[in-house]
Amino acid sequence: MKRLCMAFTAMLFVFVMGCTEGQDTAETQQPDKSQEEREEKKSESGENGENQDNETHQPVDQDQETEKPQADTFSANITTIQLEDETKLKSPRRIIVSSAKSHQFSVQFLKPVNQKSVEEQLESKLPDQTEFSWADDQHLKLKIPPIEWSGTFEREFTIDVNGALTASGKKMVDQDTFSIILSEPRQLWGYSLNSEPKKLSSFDRYFFNIEPLNQDTFILHRSVGYCECDREYDHSTYLYETGKEPVYYPEGIQSNLLTDEPFIVDPRGFFLPGDSPNFDPETRYRIEPNGFVGGAKVLGDGENLVMAVGESEKDQPLDLVILHMPTGKEEVFEDVIPGIRSNQIHGGPEPVIFSAVSENKIAFTAQGDPVSSLYLFDMGNGSAEEVQTTFAPYFNRVFSADGTYRFVYNEGIYKGDELVKPLNQGEFIWSSQGNQFIYQKSVDYENNIDEYVLASVSPEKEYSFTIRLHEEVVGFTPDNGSLIVMKQAD
Repeated sequence: MKRLCMAFTAMLFVFVMGCTEGQDTAETQQPDKSQEEREEKKSESGENGENQDNETHQPVDQDQETEKPQADTFSANITTIQLEDETKLKSPRRIIVSSAKSHQFSVQFLKPVNQKSVEEQLESKLPDQTEFSWADDQHLKLKIPPIEWSGTFEREFTIDVNGALTASGKKMVDQDTFSIILSEPRQLWGYSLNSEPKKLSSFDRYFFNIEPLNQDTFILHRSVGYCECDREYDHSTYLYETGKEPVYYPEGIQSNLLTDEPFIVDPRGFFLPGDSPNFDPETRYRIEPNGFVGGAKVLGDGENLVMAVGESEKDQPLDLVILHMPTGKEEVFEDVIPGIRSNQIHGGPEPVIFSAVSENKIAFTAQGDPVSSLYLFDMGNGSAEEVQTTFAPYFNRVFSADGTYRFVYNEGIYKGDELVKPLNQGEFIWSSQGNQFIYQKSVDYENNIDEYVLASVSPEKEYSFTIRLHEEVVGFTPDNGSLIVMKQAD
């Protein structure tokens, strides 16, 4: 009996010790997990300090370490990358930038990092000769040099620190990145039937869209993002006058309006917000609209402004108002415009588009049934008639500026009922003066080359030229009919 009691006592001792060991192991694991959670919370809230990476963890079994392979990684995002050319462009981001100039980026870490590890990780993904400059273990400056190459128009590089180490040796994962597509800056060229093509710019920035205001003045657009998709990104806008540097307008430049707020008009044909710091009463007009403006355009003389005006965005029909800006005198034609347009992709409102045809006629594109329609307004009798067309509802896609000729898609150019120039190509635009036009003659998909023809009906003239991938025919200037083309090479 005594041996039995001793054996029972021994078994009880072993059982108690086993329970104690299991408790010790659980207590060892729990602080380690809590420590990781505290560390990530501190990083997300922006707390800094060397002690975050140097805190001591209680030891765990070798087997338990094998079961937790993520223990040496750090997944909370602590990285912010900013393009210093335009400070509002921060990671995560993907944009097109010019290959003709250097670009400087600032990289900020919310925790100290291993500088050598970060540089090694970045060097594998950035161009040669990229310069690194550290202020401390949390602040890095990157300078990416100009790139010259042949055989391609663009190359992509990514500022990506994933895989680099923090100061305590943890591998960073899930960090924000900043991708830059380096491309040759596109330059403006002017084409005319009466002279040789003329280069109008020497940009060192990449502008993805241009709006001609006249022969010498343009609105330039830079996108704050890029993708091979239909997504519309916000724009940074610049005003460019030939022979000068582009001027950045942080408040934004607009070529049309949808607003019930005061706005500023530049006689050259663009608009600024009413509170713009660039208002000069000697050269620009500040307008207080009497309702909702659903589209506007400065007419050729620079003194008259045509607007679609209603009580609200949903008001139908709208008045056509012609404002003489120097005197403030208005001429109102009530209920002439059926309503503002609707975007066919996202369904949002789109402003009425105006086009001056002659001294007493104005064309405009407005709401139609079921899509936008083209109308011709006669100031003599104050009425507007819908123009029946099988092509895009824009005046410069249908009628020549002198009103003599009409283009019909897949057929050609008519004078009255007579077909005077057969054309079965798709892309076609009339000039803003006379009877000049531009059309796409052929497409070489294998070599990414398009052939265009600048021509006039009378007198009959033609000038052929080609553009390549990423180049673009913009359109004619409103003042003298010069054709503007964006090209990457001379």
